[in-house]
Amino acid sequence: MAKPRIDADKTQRLLQWLDDRYSGRGMFSAMEADSKIPAQRWKNVYYRRQNATEEMLDFVQSVST
Repeated sequence: MAKPRIDADKTQRLLQWLDDRYSGRGMFSAMEADSKIPAQRWKNVYYRRQNATEEMLDFVQSVST
């Protein structure tokens, strides 16, 4: 079962963080390897087909501290 969606402001901040940390070819595979969250879910957020999930935000918080 998927975690509940997070609001658009948090999604926008997540996208900015992703742009700063990951870029270029293979970025979705790298995000999947680092977070254990499927690359397709990262793509959905990146291309704004869905908002970030709590699981994604928890990952960002864990690697940022």
